[in-house]
Amino acid sequence: MVQKKSNKRRDILILLVVLVIALVAYFLTRDRFVGLFSGGLDDPTDDEENLYYSIEYEISSAYVLERGGIVLKNVGDRIKAVELSSGIELDVTDLGDRSQASIQDFSEYVSYIYMFDGNTVYRSQLDGTELRATVEDCVKFEPMGDYIYSLQPVNGANYLFRCSIIGTYEQQLFSKPFLDFLAYDGNLLLQRENGDWWWYNVITQNSADVVLPKETREILLDREGVLYLTDTGLYRISYGGKEETALYEGAVATCAVGPHGLGLLLYEGGEDGQCLAAVCGPSGEELMRLEGETFSPESALDLSADYLFVTDEMGITHCSPIDTPAWEVLFEN
Repeated sequence: MVQKKSNKRRDILILLVVLVIALVAYFLTRDRFVGLFSGGLDDPTDDEENLYYSIEYEISSAYVLERGGIVLKNVGDRIKAVELSSGIELDVTDLGDRSQASIQDFSEYVSYIYMFDGNTVYRSQLDGTELRATVEDCVKFEPMGDYIYSLQPVNGANYLFRCSIIGTYEQQLFSKPFLDFLAYDGNLLLQRENGDWWWYNVITQNSADVVLPKETREILLDREGVLYLTDTGLYRISYGGKEETALYEGAVATCAVGPHGLGLLLYEGGEDGQCLAAVCGPSGEELMRLEGETFSPESALDLSADYLFVTDEMGITHCSPIDTPAWEVLFEN
């Protein structure tokens, strides 16, 4: 009799443990299951207070990010840093033995470094420790708010997913596949398989189709709307709106969005086809050309609150304060 009671207690304990594990698993993965069974979560949300970091900083880049006077640079096989005030340079982190591919894009987000090798997003602490795969088998990623958004292949098409900043609670968003996406300040701009663009805001759940000219050759997002470049200039369509606003009319090679304005590479560098770097306010106001250096039109721009960075096709990064031209070379590959 004692043995039977003991066996019953054991069986009850086992059942309780299984129940607890099942409940924990459900609450940890319920969002993912909702996305799977419904074909994607069609009304994803986030809280506005979670967006503060992406408003204050440029979050991701293929080349350069700046944080409080420290410049981070992707040099292909690792992330380096230089202190602007002293010029002290050091290695921050790399992919170690996790990947032999080059870092295509990287991000610094709430004290994590994210590195994308074209297939997997790895993250590490700022000191290079705790290197882990965060998002696997994806073609693009972008941190925003409380999540990391990524485009992932499923059954021959790419779908939008998001997970926590440490890679947990991954779920599919929306039931339709997409070719591309951009994310900024709560706004998602998604390209449907037919090439059309669609806007969705995770704070308000507002959405609308976005019609861009066929001659558009570069697209960015800022707090006010969708920015696009054509051969005639830089324009913006407000989120949910139809009217376009000209921010700069003239030949622009490329542009960048910063926390408080825009960076431009203008075809004004002379007869050799070189370009002049410039900065302006969010609506194109107070344009200031940062003279003293000219750059190839193939160069890339990154803009922080205080500095404009130009990285040429050889991987050399030039830097100038945005309030007065004072160019210096920060990194030479």
